[in-house]
Amino acid sequence: MHQHHELIDGSGYPEGLTGENLPISVNTPQKRNTIFRNAMLLAVANEYDILVSGRRDGELHTPEEAISLLVRDAGVLWNSYAVRALQQTVQLYPPGVQVAVKRAKLGVYAGCTGIVVANKSDAPLHPTIILTHDRQGDPMEPVRVDTHRETGFTLELLV
Repeated sequence: MHQHHELIDGSGYPEGLTGENLPISVNTPQKRNTIFRNAMLLAVANEYDILVSGRRDGELHTPEEAISLLVRDAGVLWNSYAVRALQQTVQLYPPGVQVAVKRAKLGVYAGCTGIVVANKSDAPLHPTIILTHDRQGDPMEPVRVDTHRETGFTLELLV
């Protein structure tokens, strides 16, 4: 599909086509000289891949940053329904990954590390984690934290 570089505002390439900000699954006839609906899905997935791989500007973006950039431009450059579909599909913090707490309302958890144990599709930025190490890296009594309920948490993926 050669239209996966087209943007709904017409600023993409190769043909500079525009697209409608309608649900991808809408059953109305495709307008002539517009971006194919499936290409709009591919465009969002392609841009996400470009951002997290660093191919856009040489800077690696975290999955959270990439999603935030796509959401910022949803309805302008990207079909907002395609962006929403990506948000619901990509788990930013899948179970089993290690995370560090960058900020926490309760400062005692800032700097601690742990493992993601659960994720909610309606709150992908706020997984449930088990903290296993304190800010010095020493093992601690495991603490289960639902970052959706406990506000003020900012997490960072550890690789």
